[in-house]
Amino acid sequence: MADNTTISILYDGSDVFNGLAGVQPIPYVTRAQQPIRYGDHWGQLSTISINGQITGNATELFTNKDAIVSAFKKDYQSFVVKDGTDNILEITGVVKSINFGDHKYYGLLDYSIQIEAYEQSLFSGQWGVLSPADQISYTDNEEGYIDIIHTCSAKGFHTGEEESTYNESNALRNAKEFVFSKRNGWESKVKPIFASGEADFSLVSPMLINSSESIDRFEGTYELTDTYRFSKTGLDPVISKQSISVESGIEQDAITVTIDGEIMAGKSGTLDIARTHLDNIKIFDTANRFLPDNVELYPIPVSLDIKENPQANSLSYSTSYDNIAIFGTGEFGKVDSNNSPTTRNAYFDYTVSLNTDEITDITTATINGTVKGRGNIIHRRKNIESYYADMKSGDKLSNFLCQAAGEVYSGVIGGPSSTPQNHHHLNAIPNSLSVTSGNANAQISISAEFSDEDFLEGFSSVDYTINTKTAMPIKVVSPSARFKENGHYMVTSTEAASREETSINVNMTYDREHYANKVTSLEKENPNALYQIGENDNKLRTLVAGLADEFTPASANGGKLSASNDYDMRLVEEILNEDRETRSMSANYKYSYHGSTFMDERSKTTSSDKKNYNTFMGAKKDVSFRTSKYY
Repeated sequence: MADNTTISILYDGSDVFNGLAGVQPIPYVTRAQQPIRYGDHWGQLSTISINGQITGNATELFTNKDAIVSAFKKDYQSFVVKDGTDNILEITGVVKSINFGDHKYYGLLDYSIQIEAYEQSLFSGQWGVLSPADQISYTDNEEGYIDIIHTCSAKGFHTGEEESTYNESNALRNAKEFVFSKRNGWESKVKPIFASGEADFSLVSPMLINSSESIDRFEGTYELTDTYRFSKTGLDPVISKQSISVESGIEQDAITVTIDGEIMAGKSGTLDIARTHLDNIKIFDTANRFLPDNVELYPIPVSLDIKENPQANSLSYSTSYDNIAIFGTGEFGKVDSNNSPTTRNAYFDYTVSLNTDEITDITTATINGTVKGRGNIIHRRKNIESYYADMKSGDKLSNFLCQAAGEVYSGVIGGPSSTPQNHHHLNAIPNSLSVTSGNANAQISISAEFSDEDFLEGFSSVDYTINTKTAMPIKVVSPSARFKENGHYMVTSTEAASREETSINVNMTYDREHYANKVTSLEKENPNALYQIGENDNKLRTLVAGLADEFTPASANGGKLSASNDYDMRLVEEILNEDRETRSMSANYKYSYHGSTFMDERSKTTSSDKKNYNTFMGAKKDVSFRTSKYY
């Protein structure tokens, strides 16, 4: 307890020194005040010093020391000095130090306590805030805009209020509140001459393009820097800048105009404002103004790149146009009399290579190309797919590619204007066809190979074999009657011969597209009919008849064979097969007839005998065995 006095010292409601063990003297309390000025009087710092002694034996000294430390261990508690019932001093602050003297802890022990406080009644500035700063700077940049940088900062101190629900100290919240209260007050500040004129801040608001903050939670300091930008007129809703470049020359395939730009709506604006401004910019018209007379750009850009920055409410764009009209002609967005677009916005970019085998005299044409489009990725993909759909509708894809390759082929190998013996043309059914799609540019790659090898329209492969078993004279060999004399044999001609036989074997495989579009329709009409064996479309019979016309005595007429009675021609065998899974069919025909064989020497009586031939093989081979007997 304290000595007999009416003075009591309370901290956090506790009469600290009257609660000590033994009889203890009341300490001395002094107050020192230091003015705080920021251009003018802002406030005052009060420093409370408590100096005293505690007495007793070692146990009492340790006990009283712990009691003092425990009583002053918390900051921002009420410190009150009372004389009786009157409050002489009342203050709330930070316990800066508690010190005890060096001692053997027996008899007397010195101690001192120091408290710092900012008394609200002594503040003319904003209570709870120290070191306030409010700075503004102007910059006239080369792009014709004015940048305004506004920096405001403060250091807060505890004012005894409850902690914020946002996990920030009372001191930091005091600093933030002060800074935000000054954030929009800079418009009334003095502005330099280059920012005057129509840029009246009372009429327009410069665009906030960037904000940055610096926080020191331990010290309770907060700083906010806002950067504004506006044109010298101060009337534009956005900040827009643009650069234009034109490329042309002898090494360039086309004239290219590139426009790069940036649109900023600022922190106080919205991204929709920037988008609306971009929509209102006539970029294509701007690009056309930089072209020579009678030169027009294609309306769909070569490239268009737009990048948005939602944090800054700004966007940047880059677009290029050229005067290549290969994508189509006519006014963009219009349709012709058939309601078809006058511009395709896509085209097939291809190369053709030719390779000739000098041994077989077969030329192979390889076409490699890509369907390319214009516009953004969505429109480009749509344009490319539409163009490709037209290329492949029905059975047009292979025909389209064959025609494109055929133009190069005709120019190199020869076309219809060539002499008949040199005239060839490509088979519209490709040897191979490849289509690849799905890349990032939405392009479709196509490659195909065609050849001018002999072909039959509608079939991917046709082959045939001809086997002829020629007529042979029938002769008899017998030993001579004078066998013991000379051992000779006698060969006797029977004046008869075997019949000649010709076998024709044909294998045909339909082209996939031809099969799907034409053959299957016949199958639906008559599911039991063999492919192409009907009267309406009989390519197999026609081919067989043509081969028989060439290699037998028969004559073909409209796919049917006929032969004179002299040959007594007969159909020995007819086999037709089909495989609908492989789209193939085959035919085996065997004919026999009175044929010819090599002339017997005895029949060469006159030179006219060599010319008077009545047989097929005799006419072909210029030799004949003349007889009227065949077996």
